[in-house]
Amino acid sequence: MGKNGSNLWRILGLAALGVFAQASALGQSGNYASEAVTVGTAGYRVNFWVLWTCDDSPSGTVSQPGVVDLVDAGGNVVAEATASASGTTPQVSATTGTLSNVTASIHLSGAEGTPADGNLHATWTITGPAAGPYTLRFWHQIAKLPRISLSTIVTTTQDSGGGGTLGPAPTPTPTPTPTPSPVPTPSPTPTPTPTPTPTPSPFPTPTPSPTPSPTPSPVPTPTPSPTPTPTPTPTPTPAVPPVVSVSAPPLATVFQQASLVATATQPPGGGPLSLVAIDLSLDNGATWSRLAADSRPLSSPDSLSSSYTFTQSGAALVRASATDAAGLSATATASVSVARAPQPAPSIVPGRATVSAGQPVSFAASGGATGIYTWGGAASGAGPATTISFPSPGSYTLTVFDAGNTSYLPSAPASASVTVTPAMFTLSLIASPGGSVSGGGSYPANALATAVARASAGNVFSGWTGDFSSPSSSVSLRMTANRSLFASFTALLPQAISYTQPSGITTRSSAFAIAAWSSSGLPVTLALNSGPATFDGRVLTPTGASGPVSLTATQQGNAVYLPAQPLIITFQIGLPPPGVVLSGDTAATKRSDRTTRTTSYTSGPSRP
Repeated sequence: MGKNGSNLWRILGLAALGVFAQASALGQSGNYASEAVTVGTAGYRVNFWVLWTCDDSPSGTVSQPGVVDLVDAGGNVVAEATASASGTTPQVSATTGTLSNVTASIHLSGAEGTPADGNLHATWTITGPAAGPYTLRFWHQIAKLPRISLSTIVTTTQDSGGGGTLGPAPTPTPTPTPTPSPVPTPSPTPTPTPTPTPTPSPFPTPTPSPTPSPTPSPVPTPTPSPTPTPTPTPTPTPAVPPVVSVSAPPLATVFQQASLVATATQPPGGGPLSLVAIDLSLDNGATWSRLAADSRPLSSPDSLSSSYTFTQSGAALVRASATDAAGLSATATASVSVARAPQPAPSIVPGRATVSAGQPVSFAASGGATGIYTWGGAASGAGPATTISFPSPGSYTLTVFDAGNTSYLPSAPASASVTVTPAMFTLSLIASPGGSVSGGGSYPANALATAVARASAGNVFSGWTGDFSSPSSSVSLRMTANRSLFASFTALLPQAISYTQPSGITTRSSAFAIAAWSSSGLPVTLALNSGPATFDGRVLTPTGASGPVSLTATQQGNAVYLPAQPLIITFQIGLPPPGVVLSGDTAATKRSDRTTRTTSYTSGPSRP
């Protein structure tokens, strides 16, 4: 039958029809479904499934966990397993034994992160309780907020099948054969008491009538009880498990849906169906995952369908199982061979390139399904990119394909073409501020290239650096590879000339040095422009005549300093102060005779 419709209303309806028994265990209240089981000497294994369903507004409701109880013949809970989730993380526990194969799929959460819509599967291996008959209780609980409509969360726990007794079941105690009742021993006959003889009396006494002796009753001979014949134990009718079959495609492809169908039937003499399920194993039956389950089959035969999309290739097993109300189960298994899915070819960028011999060129791959790229043709290696250089001119082709994985087949290859021309090498020239360069460009292999650097005004060339170093402003290089040069220029520093102004110079003054200097510390050059004097480059000698003198001071600069602004130095050669003029004094005497003489004179006007 189909499995459409609301799980919530279906479960609520089953509860209303009395499908679940009312009980209370370990503080648990609600409904439960019972299942008789036998715990073996090694325990019992039960695979259970917890389903949470909700109304439209469960966010404020704390849902109940799924609960499975193991109850002994006296109604005592001897073991319990609980299962819930925090968000999407399953949380399970058991008072005894172990829980394994726990998987959860939570689609919606209620308050405190408890599940509102989803399911959880687990296997409980029960160990510890003594071997013997027990009852499993699978709890059904409802949580909701008072006076808040549509806040209900229903928790349903049920047997998902595939479990059973672990180890041998206990041997039942045989019924004893009844022993025949013993034959009773007859009691001895009592001896009658004799009548005493009367003592003679002096008075005549009437003779009493003799008392007759009682006649003893005959003792009956006991009849022996017949030996009872034991009642023969009736041979029980063999239990008949459900009949189940599975339909699955023998071949499937990754990422394509496969239709799986389980069909279960109640056979003559068998019990009503209680569970039909479909499980999947991707490790040859070591572990199983529940794909679908119908915990309340309403008719026989019952058909359960599931669509599954495989995500990896290989061999898979599909198992259909059916369990009846008495706990009898049956399974059917089908094998599915899952093939890898095809994938599109990747692409290469650039798809076409032209380079010179020896020049490297890079290619990048993209597309495909897995990104596991393998290069071929003129390229080799693996990865999303590759860089190649071709030593000789010609035409080349390189390829790349996606190697695939367990889900995808290898892709078809993509290709790119490369045209390789004879080698050309590039001379790259770069200049710093303060100058310019020339001579850069492309050159054939082994050609001679010349690079020239020119400094701008106020700057000086400092040298070449990079693939070649030289202080010369013009260099030549043999082009056997791409080269790059950097020309450095340095701005010259300013400088200024200062001097000491000559003063008090007269026609009688002796030779003296002109003091002039530059702020750079470089030597200053002096030249006599005009005036009554002679100058040897440093010392100026008055000639004896008065008048203005003019000199020019210069400093030409160097590799660090700019030329200084020329400086004009001027001063006056004047007459000496008034005094005595001796006859016979010559000009030389006037400049050099410093001897004081005593003589008589007649005062007159001063003259040179």
